[in-house]
Amino acid sequence: MAYFSIFDTYSTPVGEQRKRHVLLLVNAVVLSWIVWCIVNFRNYAELQGVVLLKEVLIDMLENLIEVSVLVELSLLYSRIIFRVFWKHNKTIRNLFTQVIILTLFNILTCLVFGMVYRVLYPEDESIIFRIFISDYTVVSILSTTYFVSFLISRYRNEEEAKIHAERMALQNENIALQAKMDKLALQTNNHFMFNCFSTLGGMIRTRPEDAERFLIELSETYRYLVRNGDRHIIPLKDELLFTEHYVTLVHYRYDGISVKIDDGLRNTDAFTTPVSIQQLVENAVKHNRHGNEEQLLVEILRSEDYIVVRNNILKRLDEDAGNTQSGLKNLEERIRLISGKDIIVNNDGLTFTVRVPLIYEEELNDESMDY
Repeated sequence: MAYFSIFDTYSTPVGEQRKRHVLLLVNAVVLSWIVWCIVNFRNYAELQGVVLLKEVLIDMLENLIEVSVLVELSLLYSRIIFRVFWKHNKTIRNLFTQVIILTLFNILTCLVFGMVYRVLYPEDESIIFRIFISDYTVVSILSTTYFVSFLISRYRNEEEAKIHAERMALQNENIALQAKMDKLALQTNNHFMFNCFSTLGGMIRTRPEDAERFLIELSETYRYLVRNGDRHIIPLKDELLFTEHYVTLVHYRYDGISVKIDDGLRNTDAFTTPVSIQQLVENAVKHNRHGNEEQLLVEILRSEDYIVVRNNILKRLDEDAGNTQSGLKNLEERIRLISGKDIIVNNDGLTFTVRVPLIYEEELNDESMDY
């Protein structure tokens, strides 16, 4: 890229541009003079001594002026073409068009200079051909090669910059996703622990022996929360074990609650979000009546690629409709952020059912998440 920086007047230091500019000019002059000596060898062979030296020096001076002018014109053409075309789509077809236009401009310039020499040296019928071959064709090919290489390099650099920008955007999106997931998980975990400590406070005063066993069970559930506090998915079997600990805690406080977990779920090779199944069981306990005379039955089973949590509806008379959906919305958002799927909620008046999609490792939206 640096070798062709004479064309890149925006991202390259002025000193570097001048250095490459001079290098292009020197290369063009030397190459053009070598070719000129080859095509003009017969004329030089007919001269000798001072006449030959004088002819060579004049030709060298003319060659230097001619090639320098053509190099400057070619660079001017290149910059104009680049500024006009680079605003449009950077496609291979677009790049090819720029090269064709530059080549045509160089050829026309060569022909114009050749006609000027034909006027200055009318006795030399082949001078147009020799000048075209030696000076202008050489410098045209050289400058066109520079320009083609620059276009390809610039195109690749912009593509790499675009890919880098997309990666950075994705990384920022993942950071935002992580922050949102952490916030949702914190809301869920804090709510669960607050309820447990409230229950423990009441049991210490009325049932100290049960409070001791309750505290042991609570320590297991708290260990689960701490261990999985920074994880967004966990094996389903771990979540089911945590749910069982929670159910044990519930039985210390309430009667008339039965929770059945399908044994087949424990061998399921799938994932879920932490405190997801437990949260659905807690919602059922929180929003329904239960006691010695009214039995709340919660079933946890599998149906195809879903975890199904279902309970009979025994709606509490003091139920606040505005609060019944907050936990579900939290869970739904967490599931959607992780897997891109939605939970399915069904209420037929008799049974309340929530279907939570099973999450498989290859389905995760964010492969960088710890699990």
